[in-house]
Amino acid sequence: MTGSAQGRRLRAAVAGAAAALLGVGAGELAATLLAPASSPFAVVGGALIDAAPRWAKDTAIALFGTGDKAALLTGVAIVLLVLAALLGVAELRWRRSGVVGLIVVGAVVALLAPTRADATTLSWLPALLAGVIAAAMLNYLAGLLRLDAVRAAARPTAAPPPAPAPPPSAAPP
Repeated sequence: MTGSAQGRRLRAAVAGAAAALLGVGAGELAATLLAPASSPFAVVGGALIDAAPRWAKDTAIALFGTGDKAALLTGVAIVLLVLAALLGVAELRWRRSGVVGLIVVGAVVALLAPTRADATTLSWLPALLAGVIAAAMLNYLAGLLRLDAVRAAARPTAAPPPAPAPPPSAAPP
């Protein structure tokens, strides 16, 4: 499972995206159990809708009709996956940078959650949980990638194959 630097970066990006998906899943589950209105996606989507100017809202409704919220949440998911992939690559290069980045993302969403109109006392918890779980998983996966790189470096390089023996008809008499 060794490879080029590009291959290692690709695996790190996939690790970041996978960690974020696990974190989001845990955050959504926690929101379902603790505070349904505090789903991390709903919090980010609601905050973006509140912050968007009227013309942007009207344009989204004109483009997507009744699917405007689904389009917004799809956009949030795509941005999250790209950010998480970049944080995965950063984690491989600068230890703990991706982990801290995922915790910061979770903390920012956790700070937004209590500002929502339907917030409860536990509204902050699902987003923070999502960030912490994503960070822990990225830490684990990046550790596996680092271990793989150490093992690859420790492997002896293969000697070149021996030269083929001359054909029997070419042997001197």
